[in-house]
Amino acid sequence: MLAPSMTMKPSRCARPLRPSGPARLRPLCLRKIVRANCSAENSNAGAGDKKDTMSALDALLGTPEPATPTPPKEEDPKPAPPTIKVEEEASVVEKLEAALPPATPQEAAAMWKQLDAEIEALRGMPPSERSRGTAGNGVLAALQKLSDANVTNAFDAATKNSMNVDTIRDMRATMQELKVAGIKDPEALGTPSTRNEATFLVASFLGTAVPATIAGYVLPGDWGFFVPYLLGGVMIVILTIGSTSPGLLQFAIDRVNLVNPDYKERALRHEAGHFLTAYLLGVPVTGYSLAIGETHTDLLAARIGRPIFQGRLNVDELSALSVIAMAGVAAEGLHYEDCQGQTADLVDLQQLLNRAEEPVDNQSQLNITRWATMQGAKMIRTHRREYTALMAAMSEGKDVGECIRAIEDATN
Repeated sequence: MLAPSMTMKPSRCARPLRPSGPARLRPLCLRKIVRANCSAENSNAGAGDKKDTMSALDALLGTPEPATPTPPKEEDPKPAPPTIKVEEEASVVEKLEAALPPATPQEAAAMWKQLDAEIEALRGMPPSERSRGTAGNGVLAALQKLSDANVTNAFDAATKNSMNVDTIRDMRATMQELKVAGIKDPEALGTPSTRNEATFLVASFLGTAVPATIAGYVLPGDWGFFVPYLLGGVMIVILTIGSTSPGLLQFAIDRVNLVNPDYKERALRHEAGHFLTAYLLGVPVTGYSLAIGETHTDLLAARIGRPIFQGRLNVDELSALSVIAMAGVAAEGLHYEDCQGQTADLVDLQQLLNRAEEPVDNQSQLNITRWATMQGAKMIRTHRREYTALMAAMSEGKDVGECIRAIEDATN
């Protein structure tokens, strides 16, 4: 209880006490008043009296509970800045590009002229400079300028429609899928044809044996002895070169096989397949030949920024280049039961696989060969009009710029 000598003064801080269980809560303001009165009225009292007074107050009001700190007011979190997805950003860019005014005929003609000039400049470079990674940048920039101005629509069109390849394991196809893609005989893929070589050997044998026999009967004296031996030696030289360096005979094989009725058409379809898929995948072409076995890798370096056979190829680079390498086989397979020009394409594909970042085992090589052929066949069938127009331009011997215009005219 309170000491008799203490008087309570009314204060605005005083509040009625509220029961809280067996003990009562003590208002902090009441305790302050008691302390002030103890100091003012009992200034002469001893320390013991003050202690007794405070003990009595504690007994009456109970032990004070520690003050609970007021938690700081939480601020509303700031809204996160809006994020734009890559797909949305690409869509916005495409809409802005589509909204641009089309190029005038004069501007388009100037762009085509610039492309022709860049191609001629590249073809005039020495082979050592042409193989550099930056050699085709001018041609690539000219084609990109035409595409940005909406003058061309097919260039790099297949790259925009991704082939959904994340790893090498995604690059696979079955025989049934090849059949569905339009390949007449999927079993013939990967089996090099020897028809052209056999034709060359037969022609070489007849071209030496028949004259040697005639010379032995017609020529007098020693000439009738030495000439047949010399002609027989030609056949021995051909067999020796064919068994050690068969590539040296490719020119002669191509020329001899011109007698085949379907050789020129095969060559045309084969090289048109390389040309079209390269253009659709954003790889510019600066030249072409209707000889089966001739490759077009001089501008592939412009796409990846370095020579194709230097450094490692990631999955995106490998997928695009493998489709281009096997597009000639796909073009033949869409129209013939066998593929005559696949030997050089398989060699190019093997060189690409040897440069892959991920290790490629034998089964993966087979899967990639089938997958690349299937993708090439799908592109050719999807762009059938462009393919037909390109073959017509190539059969007339038109230059690269005119062939590209033929593709774009068929697209539009």
